Amino acid sequence: CLGASSLQTMGSGRWGTAAQLAAQLGSGPTNGAVAAIQARRLLEEGNLAAARASLDSVDMSALDATVRAVVRQTRLTLGWRAADRSLLIESVAEVLADPQTPDLLRDIARVHQDSIHGSAGAVSLIEVGLRLRQMADAQSAAGYSFYAAVSLHNAAFAEFQAGRLTEALQLAHRAAEGFETTGSAEIRSTHAVLAAILFELSRPDEADEHINKALASGGTNTDVPALLSYTLALAGSRGRAMKLLSTAEMLDFEGHTDVGGKATLELARAAMSLPSAPDEALAALDRSPEGFPLEFGISDRAAVLRGLALVTAGRRAQAMEFTKEALATARRRASRLSEVRLNLLRTLLTDDVDALKSAIDDVASVSGLGLAELADALGPSLSVMAPVPLPVLESVQRWPHRWLPVLRRQLASGNTPRAHAAASILDSYGAAEDIGRLRAFEKTYRRRGTPSGLGKNLARRVSPRLEIRDLGQVELVIGTRTVQLGSTRRKPSALLMYLVTRPNHTATREQIVDDLWPDGDITSGLNSLNQSLYFLRREIDPWYEDDISAEYITYQAELVAFDQSLVRIASVEFVQRSRELLARDYLAGEAAALVDSYGGPFSPEFEYEEWAIAWRTRVHGAYLHAARSAIVRLANRFDYRSATDLALRVLAVDPAALDVERDLVWLYWRLGAKSAAEAQYRHLRAQESADDVATDPLSELVAARQLT
Repeated sequence: CLGASSLQTMGSGRWGTAAQLAAQLGSGPTNGAVAAIQARRLLEEGNLAAARASLDSVDMSALDATVRAVVRQTRLTLGWRAADRSLLIESVAEVLADPQTPDLLRDIARVHQDSIHGSAGAVSLIEVGLRLRQMADAQSAAGYSFYAAVSLHNAAFAEFQAGRLTEALQLAHRAAEGFETTGSAEIRSTHAVLAAILFELSRPDEADEHINKALASGGTNTDVPALLSYTLALAGSRGRAMKLLSTAEMLDFEGHTDVGGKATLELARAAMSLPSAPDEALAALDRSPEGFPLEFGISDRAAVLRGLALVTAGRRAQAMEFTKEALATARRRASRLSEVRLNLLRTLLTDDVDALKSAIDDVASVSGLGLAELADALGPSLSVMAPVPLPVLESVQRWPHRWLPVLRRQLASGNTPRAHAAASILDSYGAAEDIGRLRAFEKTYRRRGTPSGLGKNLARRVSPRLEIRDLGQVELVIGTRTVQLGSTRRKPSALLMYLVTRPNHTATREQIVDDLWPDGDITSGLNSLNQSLYFLRREIDPWYEDDISAEYITYQAELVAFDQSLVRIASVEFVQRSRELLARDYLAGEAAALVDSYGGPFSPEFEYEEWAIAWRTRVHGAYLHAARSAIVRLANRFDYRSATDLALRVLAVDPAALDVERDLVWLYWRLGAKSAAEAQYRHLRAQESADDVATDPLSELVAARQLT
């Protein structure tokens, strides 16, 4: 029974269950199908020696055609897992040579044969991908769900290397679904492929999800961390790539590998060796196994790394000869992902700027990661393309961890065209650590007549915003730091809040001196201003350095002002939001949120300063106007509870808001809370009597049909 169903067992991925059944049969005559089933289970467990012994025990002459093909197919899998190229090629040849081999297994063997890189019969990746998709459909229809998932996985890899990324992504998702249905551990490899595809599609966040899935389930084979390490190295995530490379090397040492895993491991080693050790990269690529079946682009990718290593090592003639041959092979195989990269490398070795720009466009149109992979070769050539092509700038922005080290090396070349080109790009896309580099570069090498300011734009871009939370006691929030204004020096904090109150947050130095230091002469006042600005900048940024750090407060042309791209002010935003709320229809929750965002009158630390009174009054007036308008609107919609809640919130902040208190009396009455209305009315009457204001009788106050 097991023999008759052996093909179904293998094709559906149920060899584990079948092996358990076989074990219950006890000792008996050796059965070829049972031996293959047991070997397949042992392969899954990583026990290659026992799997080989089980297969070697089979007398092939005694088997029928189907079982004979199943045994050979299992030997083929053993050859793959053991990285035994001879066994792989031999098994493929035996399956194809037997005229009685079932068509399903013959198709699998033919794909193995036709995909051997460099063989005379190798076909294009597009054709292989099409055949694999057709095989998957036939296998699925026949109930061979595991074989179908494997075919889809391999089709995804072929389409991936062919540069058909959307198709590859769809096929890989289908493969993952198939492996999940069968419960196969092969799903980890498919998640690694999905991550690689998504990186090429410039979707790293989604790729991270599949990286986590590929690594989440514990034990795996070398190919998974090796492929992820290689991909992350191309993207510039060298720390993560190195950890995964160490994992892959450990798995390889322990024997948890296959021929594809070994080849991918050498790819990862080569990618990590570049650019600092191109000779080590070349040595790793020399160790990579070649000419094995189901080789969907690993050799093509290795060719790109080899060409890149030759270029970065300065072996121009050798690189020219190699890329010519490799490019012809990639085109013959329709390996589009490698073709555009190799073409760019080859073009970099010429002096044809137009061809170089065209090659850059080709890479960007096919691959989101291609320009980043070739950054070490592209970096020295950026100065010959003025302006720098947009795809390169987009790649720098998308993969900064890959590009920034390259640009920094170019910057370190001194007063050269490539250094100036790198400086310009770093000013737009660099990190905080590049600010000092750029300022030093400009001071040393700035060309006469060129605009100054390298690094200053970068400082503004990478610095955190300063949030001035000035409704209620003032807090300054800068990134992860919070500073209580009351804990800072009085005059620097007064200067900060003074600028908040000024139109456009700008004032002349004379205005500041007149308002903050009115008793001194202009000279001493300006000195005090300079000192206050000095201390204020360091309250905001304790690591502030002149000419390097971002200037949240500028002092130029006798004007002191906020850099409004770096500063947010709570009171200003509150006034703006209150205007926007009143200009449209809104929900009760929106009105409540606005009222709650008002933590109290503007900057009580400077309650008695004349320069603060006008702005404090304006903000508080906006608060009361917005709040009461919301109360009226809610009440007239018959949403008495929301209106009452809002009125209570307002009175908690400003007990002297008598019009709101009148509204509250009316609202309590409408809600049937007459005792509450009467109590609130008595409080209102006491308040108004104290202000010599005549209070309407309660009956008249609650008789109005609506609030106005």
